[in-house]
Amino acid sequence: MRKKSVEKEEKIKKTVIKLTREFGFQGISMSKIANECGISPSSIYTYYNSKSEMIHSIYHEIREKRFRDIVEQVDSSIVEKVTLYEIFRGYYFYLIGNEDEYYFIKQFSSCPCLIEEIKLKKYEISESSVIDKFIKDKKIIDFDKGILHSLLASPIERMAENYYIHGTLLNEKEVKFTFDLIWKGICNNS
Repeated sequence: MRKKSVEKEEKIKKTVIKLTREFGFQGISMSKIANECGISPSSIYTYYNSKSEMIHSIYHEIREKRFRDIVEQVDSSIVEKVTLYEIFRGYYFYLIGNEDEYYFIKQFSSCPCLIEEIKLKKYEISESSVIDKFIKDKKIIDFDKGILHSLLASPIERMAENYYIHGTLLNEKEVKFTFDLIWKGICNNS
């Protein structure tokens, strides 16, 4: 049995993320990954049983990291506007610093193979529970959670893509202004 190396495993993960962005999931193979890493294809099987398991594992690891870096850092017991703004802001700046990870996750955005897996994960439950709490407390409009999530996440992703393509980085004031426009649409003023 081969001995696992944390450094080698990290190199494999970074390579998978990079190659997936360049070639998509179907365009990468264990041999292509191994070649890029400078290891033998059989070495990858020390860490993952299959390409599918490897991709799913890396996907969930990135989502959990993103959750820890953004949502887990926010106190949802404070004012709902502040809570949602901190998540909004955190997500934007997370994406600015993690371009390859964003594109890796984006490959899965409409993948039916992960829907049930994602629903069981802590990061999915927590993100939804923040919105659920504010709907229940009548702080934001009672509307489809998927649409509310899209109203918050899609502008951030588009702003990050604008940065990736054109180098346009928003400052704190611009991020706050964008959030305030969205807040006006979801805030329950009744």
